[in-house]
Amino acid sequence: MPKQHLNVLSYVYIVEFIRRMNEREYYPKVAEIRDYLAKKLDADLSNRTVQRYLKILKDEFFIPLQKLKHTGGYRFDPAKMDDETVALLKNLQIMAQAEYFRQILRQSPDFVRYFSFSHTHFKGLGIMDQLIRAIHERRTVRIAHKKFIDKQSKIRTVEPYFLKEHDGRWYLVGMDKDKGEIRNFGTERIEGVDITQETFLAPDLTKLKGRYRHVVGLMLKEPEIVRLKFDSFKKHYFKTDPWHPDYEIIEETEDYMIVDLYVGINYELKQKILAYYYGVKVLYPESLAKDIREILRETLRKYEE
Repeated sequence: MPKQHLNVLSYVYIVEFIRRMNEREYYPKVAEIRDYLAKKLDADLSNRTVQRYLKILKDEFFIPLQKLKHTGGYRFDPAKMDDETVALLKNLQIMAQAEYFRQILRQSPDFVRYFSFSHTHFKGLGIMDQLIRAIHERRTVRIAHKKFIDKQSKIRTVEPYFLKEHDGRWYLVGMDKDKGEIRNFGTERIEGVDITQETFLAPDLTKLKGRYRHVVGLMLKEPEIVRLKFDSFKKHYFKTDPWHPDYEIIEETEDYMIVDLYVGINYELKQKILAYYYGVKVLYPESLAKDIREILRETLRKYEE
């Protein structure tokens, strides 16, 4: 197996193993992690190799792993993970999953018959390297961007700040110099990139990214408390795949669950609510409940025409 694939799998296996052991109030030592990895990867590994993986996870991927002085075991503390680290770990898991399928197909291409995949689109990845270089060098770009409703693309001059992922799609976040405001540009709708010689002063990225902390999706709105009530079925879906990491369960019974989110009320949040159909009800604020009721009434009117 190529080294880079082995590393990705190792990183994910290490975190998952330590996390599971910690849930049982046990903190595995290097030798135990080595034995687990050796069995999972069917490979010979040394303690030194495992120690190197642990250092990379902590220093380069910022995974909150702590070596306990009194036992020498390792503890994983997810409470110390910020949004960026959570997203990074998620993408490492996706990469490991891809390697898992690669290994299966290496055994026999015929095994693909036993899987069913969604029709996921990966448009826009071809320009990622150009955008990353422009961001790193702090150079303004001219992009040919085409909105879904437009027939032709338009040239936009943008100061590229960072790339943001949402629901499997990548977006360029930057200052639209033509409009004088920070905007999001879906990379799958960027048809061309021209990196100019014009440089710019980068903003405080920590502060800028912080504006997205209380957002479901990409549309920035002032955050406020949104209270939702999930029925006995949909509450399990929300708990396993929450719409936002910062939520609080206010009350839960066998029949329902009441949750508070501190987020901006935007288009993406309304989409999430509507996707749960009758399984969720907006309790607060009334303005959001009113919007959802009107959308549902308009939907019903279309079926009555």
